[in-house]
Amino acid sequence: MTDIISTYYKARMTILDMFVDRGYTYNGSKDLNPLRVAIESFRDLYLKGDINIKGLLTADNRPVYVKFIPKDEITARSGASILKVQFKEIAQYFGIVLSDSIAEWTWAKDYKIIMVYNLESKDLYQETMFEKNFSHLMEIFPIKRLTFNIIKHRHQPKFTLLTQRDPEYKDIIRINGAELDNAKTLRDQGIKNNSKLFVYDE
Repeated sequence: MTDIISTYYKARMTILDMFVDRGYTYNGSKDLNPLRVAIESFRDLYLKGDINIKGLLTADNRPVYVKFIPKDEITARSGASILKVQFKEIAQYFGIVLSDSIAEWTWAKDYKIIMVYNLESKDLYQETMFEKNFSHLMEIFPIKRLTFNIIKHRHQPKFTLLTQRDPEYKDIIRINGAELDNAKTLRDQGIKNNSKLFVYDE
């Protein structure tokens, strides 16, 4: 049980880090620390089934809901049906009554919905089908992708968000005075682990 709780705890912390990077807000503030809890407190929340993340807004003011599906509620065979049930529960939270037709669930695009599932299977086809069937409505992550925050890895180059006013903006597509070559990897073009990368967000 402890290992399972630790897995969900790490995933929840990774998602909160991701939200900080995306500029999401909680109670009008970009400070998401009130949503972070110690592992001991998280254990109590997990046992109560109360680890979902709610009450945030995206940078474009869409309400956010993150649903963690408990490990014992999903299997390779029941996965798709469980996702449908969980999605209906999310709709009820937003005060929306769903029809049985997924084609009519287009309202989901007005919200930011993320669902995290824990499927103990090496069946990549099942994971692909989960995401294929619902990715147009929400983000879906297998929990194993969230237990490690790659952005915080010591070998991950630093990213800096630029605007057109930043002097470095002029050199964004250039390395050592040359245009980036899409046919080559960044490493082949001189980008090393400790290199500083600049990314422009339009």
